[in-house]
Amino acid sequence: MKMTCFIFLPLIVCNISFSQDIFDQNSSENDSLNSRNLKDKPAVFKSYPNPVETYLYVIGNLRLQSVEFINVSGKTQLFYKVNKAINRLDTSELKKGMYLIKVTNENYAIEVKRIVKL
Repeated sequence: MKMTCFIFLPLIVCNISFSQDIFDQNSSENDSLNSRNLKDKPAVFKSYPNPVETYLYVIGNLRLQSVEFINVSGKTQLFYKVNKAINRLDTSELKKGMYLIKVTNENYAIEVKRIVKL
C-alpha cells in the first residue's frame, strides 16, 4: 500500500502543476486572440497611390457610398458620393498636404486613412 502512494503522489503533484501551466497558457492565448481580433478587422477599403498627384483609386471590399477628403483642420475639402466598389477620384482640386480620407461602404462601415497630396 505504501508503494502505491509513493507512485501516485508525484503524479498528482505533477498533474496539478501541469494543469496550472495549461490554464496560464490559455489565458495568455485568449488575451492575444482578443487583441488580434481588433487588429485583424477587415478593411473597408484600400487606396493607391499614396502619395497621390492627380487620381486616387479607392477600392472597397463592398460597394462604397461616399468618400470624403478632410484636411488637418477637420474641414471637408472634397466629397464624392459613389455607388461602386472601384472608384477613380480626381484630387487635382486639393492643395498639397496631408488629408484624411473617410470612406463609408454600403453597410455603413466607416474607415479613415491618411494620404499625402503632392
